[in-house]
Amino acid sequence: MGVWWSRNCFCPCCCKRKDGTAMGVVKVRLTESMLPADKRLYTDPYADNFLIGAGIMRRMGAEKIVNAWNNSLPGFFPLLTGRTRWLDDLCCNAIKNDGCDQVIILGAGYDTRAIRLPELCDIPCFEVDQPELNKLKEYGYNCLNLNEKVREKLYLVAVDFNKESITKILENPNFKKGVKSFILLEGVTQYIPISSTTRTLEHLKDLVAPGSILGMTYVNKAAYGSDEEIKDQICDDPEIVHKLLNAMPKNESWISGWSKDEFKTYMESKSFNIIEDVSSDDFEELYYTALGRTAKPYLRLERYASAMLV
Repeated sequence: MGVWWSRNCFCPCCCKRKDGTAMGVVKVRLTESMLPADKRLYTDPYADNFLIGAGIMRRMGAEKIVNAWNNSLPGFFPLLTGRTRWLDDLCCNAIKNDGCDQVIILGAGYDTRAIRLPELCDIPCFEVDQPELNKLKEYGYNCLNLNEKVREKLYLVAVDFNKESITKILENPNFKKGVKSFILLEGVTQYIPISSTTRTLEHLKDLVAPGSILGMTYVNKAAYGSDEEIKDQICDDPEIVHKLLNAMPKNESWISGWSKDEFKTYMESKSFNIIEDVSSDDFEELYYTALGRTAKPYLRLERYASAMLV
């Protein structure tokens, strides 16, 4: 568990890896999973398998890691782990209540929903990401003790987003064009121009049926504004936002965002009607209070939306 990466040609000592952001998200899932069972928003039993340094994190313990996050970027850990739970719930509801028959995860990274959510056990899942990362992900899947039924419904689609369209997914003979699907676009839109998001949404209309559900995250564009805008819309301390944005590697800078009203108008223009649009402060009542935890101090940096293709 947690060491598959050191036993193959993708050892980080042997090649330059480009999965830093994906690794960061897995760290959050592992930390949440290390909390006491009655305090967790979710459990990811597979996070160790995709995370370099998982053993070190387990020796540190969840409390020390969460405290370090809270001291460095207050509100960031509850934002990210709440995001995971909210999108988990959205995905499960799309399968159970909205009749979605397949899942498409765009910019999948080391997402494990296809194997950790029981509602997806019989649902084909197409995970789309850069070729190098998908190669690492596939090796990780192959090292897991997955039963044949589960492994056979996992399809990794390698797409270089700078050169290729997501319609490459049609090359997979198991993909069903024109059926109701759940699509996930998590932690992607801030890294790409809005024009790229537009192309993605337009291509989705050619791939799935009306009634399909999209789960999507986006950055509140006030993050790129003045300190006054940040205080008014995101958090009390603008330095938290400045610190986060300045810490981004040059090749992973955040460049895009919308206000809530702009996003609704934008999505409607692309034939997606917003169902719900929430932020981290909404997680307080939804999840944290019942567990004796809190999402405070609220960091309303991202927003999380569900939308239906019409």
